Amino acid sequence: MSTQKIALLVVSALGIASSFLPWVTVSLMGFSKSVSGMDGGDGVLSLILFAVIILLVLVGTYKKGFGKIVVSILALGCAAIGVYDTLNAKDKAGEMAEIGIGLYLLIAAGLGVIACLYGLKEATENK
Repeated sequence: MSTQKIALLVVSALGIASSFLPWVTVSLMGFSKSVSGMDGGDGVLSLILFAVIILLVLVGTYKKGFGKIVVSILALGCAAIGVYDTLNAKDKAGEMAEIGIGLYLLIAAGLGVIACLYGLKEATENK
């Protein structure tokens, strides 16, 4: 198994894990409530998108052409969900909202898939 394939699988698995981690914590008068990605539709959507990426990597259609474009779009979609939800939480809850590790990991995983897809390609081909 190539370094690129392993990296894509690990980063995508981290993306799936991000759906279960806290996305936003709201604190008010000594009480706080954390919300994970699975508490809303966006966490489920990002989980599905990363699951499709894993499927495409396991099948091997991620390497070139249409499959590579699909994986790129799915990964950018996950990162966009993270950025949107980060900005949206701050707009709705203001200073009471603290962005959780789940959203940061979601954004990083989406961008990480892109980095692995295009950055590690040359390293594995030169071997």
